[in-house]
Amino acid sequence: MNNPQLDLVIPKQEITRSAIINSTPKAVEKELRGLPLGNIPEALKQCTAMLSLLNRTRISLPDRKGIMLNFDYYYGVFESYYRPGTSIKHLRPKNANETRQLMELREELANGYKACLLDTLSTNKGGREMAMMIYMAMYYQAHCLLHCYEHFQQQPLHIWSEINQLYWLAESRHLHQVTVGKVFEPVTANTIGDLYKQILLLECANPYHLNSGEPWVLYHYLGHWSKYVMLDHNYREEDTNNFFMVDIRKADKPFSNHSHQPSSSADIRIINSNKLLSLAEQHINTLSSGSSSTSVGMPPSINSEHAAELLEQAYKNWAQVSTRQNLRLPINAMAGLVWGIHSIHNQLSPTKLENTQVNNKTAGKIINESHGGFCLQLNKADQQDFFNGQVVAIRSDRQAHPRWVLGIIRWQQTLTDMQKIVGVEYIRGAVRPIKLKTLDNPGPTDNYRTGLLVTQKNNGHQQHSVLASCGLYNTGRELNLDVPQQGRQYDVRASELLTRTALVDRFSFKAA
Repeated sequence: MNNPQLDLVIPKQEITRSAIINSTPKAVEKELRGLPLGNIPEALKQCTAMLSLLNRTRISLPDRKGIMLNFDYYYGVFESYYRPGTSIKHLRPKNANETRQLMELREELANGYKACLLDTLSTNKGGREMAMMIYMAMYYQAHCLLHCYEHFQQQPLHIWSEINQLYWLAESRHLHQVTVGKVFEPVTANTIGDLYKQILLLECANPYHLNSGEPWVLYHYLGHWSKYVMLDHNYREEDTNNFFMVDIRKADKPFSNHSHQPSSSADIRIINSNKLLSLAEQHINTLSSGSSSTSVGMPPSINSEHAAELLEQAYKNWAQVSTRQNLRLPINAMAGLVWGIHSIHNQLSPTKLENTQVNNKTAGKIINESHGGFCLQLNKADQQDFFNGQVVAIRSDRQAHPRWVLGIIRWQQTLTDMQKIVGVEYIRGAVRPIKLKTLDNPGPTDNYRTGLLVTQKNNGHQQHSVLASCGLYNTGRELNLDVPQQGRQYDVRASELLTRTALVDRFSFKAA
């Protein structure tokens, strides 16, 4: 195999060495020791700014490698501080600036190692030193993905392209099985090949469906067991129905034959996880019998019952073909589409006093549907407005009595003709617009926030849940709920977070 031409995104090194003082590893180490670790948010800010500047400065390869080793240590301090808990009811408050700076630090750490790698390639050197550069760049790219999963954010456009390129380079130079020997928490596989499979398998587990903290727990688990998964080169096309695939020459995340067919020029690897599935099944039984979560490679912060539930959910995704139900029905129907809590509220509001114009509205075509959701085909004019985790309302002309139904965007796919396919998961129940405000922060009537009330039947009992813009309310918060369609007001208390996405928190509630 020819060595690939890498196309990695790194900042331009436009600052000369004379323009920045103290850019040697020893001087940078001294600066880092001066970080105010008693005030982690301020230390994070200073650390991120320092590395961002150094990544844009011309520095020799030996010095840059030494500098990156210094930042590795301090990233471990920040990562352990900000690593989320695993309780689904635990909403850890975090300043938006801290979240942004933590992601920026992870991206800059990846940039630093990518710069080291490109400099190493220019010297025509290889071996263990290059394996370490590839591994560390991929390690920080994995943490960028975990950040996106945890905060339900869109992934950077270049990230899967670079992860695939890094593996391709390692494989082409026979470095993908070199043991790196680094010890990380959460556990990370210790070869480039196993780390790549760890990242692929986490993506295959549908991580945007996981609760707060769970992507990190599953990542920890896979750090032990990704070695049980094979990346097969040779395959028959009919065999791919049972496995996920990845095209290491493209900017594609792992996919199955059910999402799209790879081109004939694709350099495909089959992600054969049969051994992992057998092992996970054994671990589920072990946990169900009362064994501790640490006995199967889970972190001690998660109990056995929660660990078993998480593994069962991941298992169903990894074995997606053998357990798939609710086959999609072919449909060809036009549909109206509205997205965003406020736009949907205004569309459904009987008075429409807040906004007479609903901007986030378009028409598309339903191309298939199942009990769990539907797929929409849209033109390219609408592509920039959607995010995974966005709440949408749809009304189809094929309904006998057209009404708006709610859903959450779970995946998107761009077609060759620049049209887009959007996969939407149903939020079951009748929906109506509501207004909310906190009782402990009284204000004028226009201080109300828009929201949506979803009512459904479960075991014969009526249940309600509230959809509100993310970050507005916490569990236990007392609210005043106004249902304009019924002309009623209620005092309620948010009792449990049901779903968190990029743009919505979904709460159940009870009377206060």
